[in-house]
Amino acid sequence: MSNQIAVAERSRVRECLHKDGGTMGQFFPGERYIRALQSLRGEDALELSRKVGPLFWSDAPHTRVWLCADCAQEAML
Repeated sequence: MSNQIAVAERSRVRECLHKDGGTMGQFFPGERYIRALQSLRGEDALELSRKVGPLFWSDAPHTRVWLCADCAQEAML
């Protein structure tokens, strides 16, 4: 049962593609990340969203998004 909980918790975390490289970063609430995407121009939002694992806007309140410093700056977070 605890394995199912661990899988569920991981599924609520999205990360930018730079995390595997050991880059420093931080977590942001999913809703804040979605609002940041919405504030960007269409092409810029699309470019940034391609760097982060898929996230449905309706799941945002239950999701944390890890961004490296560069992606966070790109999102203006």
